[in-house]
Amino acid sequence: MRIVILVSLFPPKWLAGTEIATYSIAKYLARRGHEVHVITSWDEGLPNESSEEGFYVHRIRIPRLKIGGYTLYVLKELLLIYELSPDVVHAQSIPRGTACVLARKLFGVPCVVWGQGSDVYLPWRFKKVISRVVLGNADALIALTEHMKQKDD
Repeated sequence: MRIVILVSLFPPKWLAGTEIATYSIAKYLARRGHEVHVITSWDEGLPNESSEEGFYVHRIRIPRLKIGGYTLYVLKELLLIYELSPDVVHAQSIPRGTACVLARKLFGVPCVVWGQGSDVYLPWRFKKVISRVVLGNADALIALTEHMKQKDD
């Protein structure tokens, strides 16, 4: 199975919970015989594409535009998802779920979204709109706790 995982940040530069979890998930799935592609943001000094422990990492530059930068990044994610033609796309946060549900709608690829604590409990720009669209259109949702699952604001 070809699996694409979308995550905002990724090791080696970034080593918080989501980044470490994503690395572990990708490594585990690759060891189980799946073709795994992690799509993440670009980090200076690292290659745009690499292979690590049996999975592939694709780093995309985030355009530094006040208006439209996020939209351009999502479009770049979508183009790469289209090129990779995965069997499933897994977003490691609700904001990353935007490209996931668009891939579902445009390419018919199943979409799994994992809501993180900061997605649920912290304020962020366009939270209500993006959350409603992503959570309402994903094929499967993962919540870390029962409380996160029940939270609706």
